Amino acid sequence: MEIINALKNRRSYKFSFEKKEVEKRIIEECIEISQWAPSAHNCQPWRYIIIDNKEQRLTLVDKMNEKLRKDFKKNSKSEEEIDIKIKLTREQFLNSPFLILSCMDSSVLYIYPDNERNKNEFILGNLSVASSITYLLISFQKYGLASCWYSAPLFTREIVLSILNLPKTYYPIAFITVGYPKKKEIKPPIRQPLKKILFISSNFM
Repeated sequence: MEIINALKNRRSYKFSFEKKEVEKRIIEECIEISQWAPSAHNCQPWRYIIIDNKEQRLTLVDKMNEKLRKDFKKNSKSEEEIDIKIKLTREQFLNSPFLILSCMDSSVLYIYPDNERNKNEFILGNLSVASSITYLLISFQKYGLASCWYSAPLFTREIVLSILNLPKTYYPIAFITVGYPKKKEIKPPIRQPLKKILFISSNFM
């Protein structure tokens, strides 16, 4: 029952955090728990980087936003829409007590003699990291912490690797913002009825 409640009560927190210090020890404990997530071939490709240098964090976020702004323009978004989106995420990335980068390390993936299986292996690596992130987000709840998963680093790989001086085998997957929440109650998102997502194979025959 406790696990079910934790799963159903987790929320993506996109609001201001309390100006209260989060112990690094707690973050490390939660990351240790995230290692128990399932992974393909048990290769455990997840890598977590705590971005603790404020100047580095600022440079990274601003450089990423330059790239994302150009990408949004290709989607025919208005300047106003782009400004609003970038401002909101920028504040979250810069002001969260902890900003954690999650990466997939391709060096631990299986290598096959054909491209198709290598592509599928790459997908498996990403899925493994996603499962670890899910464990991490749920672990934060135990300590009363709020968090959110942002996929922006996925679209700015070269910038992230360059500024953080990460290995070329790393593939950024997500930013995770963490801190103590100011807003305590968040309206749960609507979920689809089970009949819209669950199907029986014999019905397709």
